[in-house]
Amino acid sequence: TENTESTENTITPTPQNANTPSRQHTITSTRQNAITPTPKAHKVDADKCIGCKLCVSNCPVNAITMVNGKAVIDPALCINCGICLNGNNDDFEGCPVSAITAPE
Repeated sequence: TENTESTENTITPTPQNANTPSRQHTITSTRQNAITPTPKAHKVDADKCIGCKLCVSNCPVNAITMVNGKAVIDPALCINCGICLNGNNDDFEGCPVSAITAPE
């Protein structure tokens, strides 16, 4: 029989410092008991979110969608750039009601 095994590791560096990973390794394997850590991402406090959609339109990787009138960040897509939280240094100043927090 043929024994197949595949493993993939991905690290996405932050724009500020290319030597510092912005998320944990994503490990995919066909082995039993494979470990697949969930990437850390910014989070939205649904109780604070007013549904303005400013974060949605400013997310450079489309990681934020609206669900039941509240912003939701997909941790698999979020690159932790912080634009949703801190703004884009141009015309968006970040969440106007501080409903978004950075990963711990």
